[in-house]
Amino acid sequence: MAFSSPGLRFHSRDGMFAKLDPSCRILPPFSLVSSRCRAFPRKLALARCSSQQQSRVSGLWNLGQIERCLEAIHCALDPKLAAVLVVVACSSFRREGHSYTSQAPVFCSIASEQPAIRAQIHVKINQIPVEMSTPESDISAWLEDLKEEAIQRGVGKDTVLEAFDGVKISPKIMEKDQTQPEKTLTAEDYIKTMVSQSRVSRGVQAFVDNKALLEEISAEYGVPASLLVSIWGIESNYGSYTGSWNVIQALVTLAFDSPEARRRAFFRDEVFHALFILDKAEGPSNAAGLKGSWAGAMGQCQFMPSSFRNYAVDFDRDGRKDIWSSKADIFASIANYLAEHGWEIGGKYAQKVKIPSDMDKSVYGLDIKKNVNRWLEENTITACDGSQLSGDEPVSLVAPDGPSGVAYLVWENFRVVMRYNISILYSLAVYELAEEITAGMTALESKANE
Repeated sequence: MAFSSPGLRFHSRDGMFAKLDPSCRILPPFSLVSSRCRAFPRKLALARCSSQQQSRVSGLWNLGQIERCLEAIHCALDPKLAAVLVVVACSSFRREGHSYTSQAPVFCSIASEQPAIRAQIHVKINQIPVEMSTPESDISAWLEDLKEEAIQRGVGKDTVLEAFDGVKISPKIMEKDQTQPEKTLTAEDYIKTMVSQSRVSRGVQAFVDNKALLEEISAEYGVPASLLVSIWGIESNYGSYTGSWNVIQALVTLAFDSPEARRRAFFRDEVFHALFILDKAEGPSNAAGLKGSWAGAMGQCQFMPSSFRNYAVDFDRDGRKDIWSSKADIFASIANYLAEHGWEIGGKYAQKVKIPSDMDKSVYGLDIKKNVNRWLEENTITACDGSQLSGDEPVSLVAPDGPSGVAYLVWENFRVVMRYNISILYSLAVYELAEEITAGMTALESKANE
């Protein structure tokens, strides 16, 4: 395969890219080549640069994308621009015993004294979408190996064939996995976003609508009903969004494409758990019903397949653990998950506090535990709600944005909720939403008693 860009011609040879000289003699890959031509007012060089010079463009690029990369740079060039350096690191590599020679990370380094031009080039390059470039034959071989391993693990052959019918590696899921949000919210902004007035109002109404069921499940598992509603609200907006992705396809794509070996192994294992769910008729009756997020989280409580198999509950006793549509199974599954991870019945969760703005960051954090009285002896800490702080149980002090931001004393139950989602901000948002829902229910009851 070959392609041309103004003044340059490249050739694909065994997964490598090489410059063709005027006599069409193939030069070794990565050789430094220069081009002076009418299309480029200055020198364009393709070369290997040091790691200090390289700035990775995310994604796996094929020939067409490399060509568009060069064209984007050409369009951004100013006649006064001294030079543009582009590194095309194209080499075959091996993954899990298979060779994928068409996938090539592309690196770009812009040498320019004009930051505006350099920034413009980077913007143009980052707008080029990620495309699937692995040969279909390699993907098919990988999928066959995956299916064979599932059968060897004990999944029925018919189940495997049905689940994998039409399943392909999804470029859309690959792009979502490779694209991370650039904006980082403060803890206060994150909580405001997750605990919006709309979500609070809907949470209170959801509690009212399911009060008897929630109280029954809360009594059985020891987890507050408001907390169950809070997690339900944050995970799926009270069931209004659970994801419509084919879970098998999502997990297969991530098992194949995730850049880290640890993540590939995790998602590969989740594929097998999902197949066993189908094979043992624990959830949906067929693969078409196994829907979830692009990352493979399922149902209104967003369980990964392994969590489903270990913690989902058939509370309504209809023979299936239905976390997609059965409120009884959804609430009980969340409660069971927390109970199995050490929820302390009647224990405290968190309390918002004020701390000195100059407090040393090294003296607080999740890894530091002291009883409340000792925290008070060593620091000026007050409860934001004006209540009296005291206690001998070990707690931690967290302030995600530093001492000048929001701060909380957190108990062991805070860590239990972090087992649901390993994020301090997530656990804080769950706490705050649960508190708002509890306050809303109290207000409704008080109004009813007037």
